[in-house]
Amino acid sequence: IICKMVATATVQLDCEPCIDRTSHTIKAILHGTSDDGFWQKLAASARQSALDMRVNLELELYPPGGYNDERMASEIRAASDRATSGYDALIVTIPSRVVANAVRYASERGMPVF
Repeated sequence: IICKMVATATVQLDCEPCIDRTSHTIKAILHGTSDDGFWQKLAASARQSALDMRVNLELELYPPGGYNDERMASEIRAASDRATSGYDALIVTIPSRVVANAVRYASERGMPVF
């Protein structure tokens, strides 16, 4: 007698698989620099998560020595207009009051900020 066992599995999804996420673009503006191992790993994980969730993610770390509060705040303000920026949401870090004010500006204009 030959017994054949067949394994079956039920997959539980935490999200709706039928949502077309490829039409969503998220901009990440982080205060990390490309020469910092922590931020390199974080960026790689975020990019992989975006691939897994089928969303478009724009994330560039600042070059070594290239970060400053005013530059980051300016980028957040520029990305906050959904009509002209093309972004559906922002992911940000908030390392200073200047950046916090830019995040408030984006949020007040209806941009989802995480």
